[in-house]
Amino acid sequence: MVAEPRQIPATNVSAMLLASAVPLAVAAGFVQSARAAQWGAPAENWTWGLLALVPLEFVRAIVLSNLGDAFRDYQNPQHAVRKFLASIGSLVVMALVWGVFNIGPGAVFALLTNARAYHLLGIPLFVLVADCAVTLYFFRGDARIEAARVQAAADDADDWVFLATFYLPPLLLASFLAYLAGRHSAALSAWFDHPDTAIFLPAVFLYCAAYFCGKAILCARVHTARFDETGERLLGAGWIQGLLMRSKRERAKELEAVRFRKAALSGSPLPSVGVRPRTARVR
Repeated sequence: MVAEPRQIPATNVSAMLLASAVPLAVAAGFVQSARAAQWGAPAENWTWGLLALVPLEFVRAIVLSNLGDAFRDYQNPQHAVRKFLASIGSLVVMALVWGVFNIGPGAVFALLTNARAYHLLGIPLFVLVADCAVTLYFFRGDARIEAARVQAAADDADDWVFLATFYLPPLLLASFLAYLAGRHSAALSAWFDHPDTAIFLPAVFLYCAAYFCGKAILCARVHTARFDETGERLLGAGWIQGLLMRSKRERAKELEAVRFRKAALSGSPLPSVGVRPRTARVR
């Protein structure tokens, strides 16, 4: 009997465009905001909104990781939705318990009843969880392949927000100050005498735009032929994991995840050892 030729992976252009559409739209919004940036009256709202962006992105990576976990153990739509909502509920309970023991029940209650926190964090998270639940309920494709894509995107999102929050800003700020000190030392000294934070607002908006452009690339990457062939995510490279100071155990988990994704994408039997989502851990 002649074996069937192996199907060559192909880039899904429509899926790439769909996955990157929202991040690119957000990036365009930040570019437009940078062009007309003014602190003015709504300065406090901008500040709180930008500060809320960081925890929202971290939480989004965790939610996506749980979504990938639900796809990996997919049996039927009802089971997948129940599993996903149960995992999210467990995370919420753990977060509340952690808050009660670390910042006190009064602070937790004040945060839960704060209108600004509700609008900046509560509503986006509710929409995200509801969107994932609806996606699970109406999904009718290959759950193993979807699990590989979602979990790779979640791990890349986790690494990207960590790099963009803790690694790149200090390097960019130090480079900018070194440039000013070398070229415009008098202007820099004058700024320190009378600091004006308004000059940083366009730069902050442009940085956010660059972050979402990078996020669009990561979202689109999991729909490429390269990903289907190797199962390797974009930020899983050894030198990037070294920059993030990953332990040997974490790097071994990444290699295990690559084997799982490659098997799922090629239709081969899955590895005997299950791969749990990495983004759900506490850093």
